[in-house]
Amino acid sequence: METKYIYHFTKMSTLVKYILPEMSIRLNSIKKMNDPRETKNLGFSQIINSDDNSSLEENNKEFSDFIKKNIKISSFVYNAKVKGSTIEGFKNTMMWAHYGNNHKGVCIALKYKEIKEKNKEIKFEKIKYFKPDNNFLQIDKQEFKKNKKTSIENLFKNKETLKKLFFQKTWEWSNENEIRALIINGKKKDDFIKIKDCIEMIYLGVECSENYIPSIQKYI
Repeated sequence: METKYIYHFTKMSTLVKYILPEMSIRLNSIKKMNDPRETKNLGFSQIINSDDNSSLEENNKEFSDFIKKNIKISSFVYNAKVKGSTIEGFKNTMMWAHYGNNHKGVCIALKYKEIKEKNKEIKFEKIKYFKPDNNFLQIDKQEFKKNKKTSIENLFKNKETLKKLFFQKTWEWSNENEIRALIINGKKKDDFIKIKDCIEMIYLGVECSENYIPSIQKYI
């Protein structure tokens, strides 16, 4: 199924104060994600070429802290396929409750092809959902100590590594139907996804006040 639109849930205040005036969506630190697998230490099951007595847990924390400082993420939803029928992303009531300020916020429908064209430095990919296993990653500590930035960049050149670290979640998150946007080694304090000319529609939550409509109409 071709992905024509992706959907971003947010608070009304975020929309009118930041997103619409700047025509951009901020990428956040991975530390702010909701999956404990991402907010805790990332799992490297084997540390090779280590010349000290540090434990696997200590090494995992060191590598994880460095990676998390250099990764920024934003999340979107795509249409779901249920028993042969397409359920549009903005109709996901769970996402309204969790990320749409309990139905008081908004959902922005964005043209997927156009947003990728405008943001070629950002990787967009659907999350894969899986049952937990022990298939973690290996990292060379000597390479990491020589040049942390280069070591992490090399790690991310491998598509399978990227997938395991940032583009998969356990099966219980599958109802999110998430597409994730990710930037590596963001150099600015804040990194943004440009959305000018990419907005297809803005949906208001069922508990959202219509008083905000004039503030939205100024920009679209």
